[in-house]
Amino acid sequence: MTDARWRSHWVGADGKLGLAQLAIPPDVAPADLAQYLYDIYHENATPTNGDVFEIGAK
Repeated sequence: MTDARWRSHWVGADGKLGLAQLAIPPDVAPADLAQYLYDIYHENATPTNGDVFEIGAK
């Protein structure tokens, strides 16, 4: 078994990445990540900012 963990980042105004304080359980599969985040954060949604989607991977 590997030490597989999720890491989340935010992008600052200068384009630099910062480590986000977001805990995602290691058993959340990549295919389930968007739904997990939606379930956790849907109450913080606004009419113009309410969807969860993948923006890309490096």
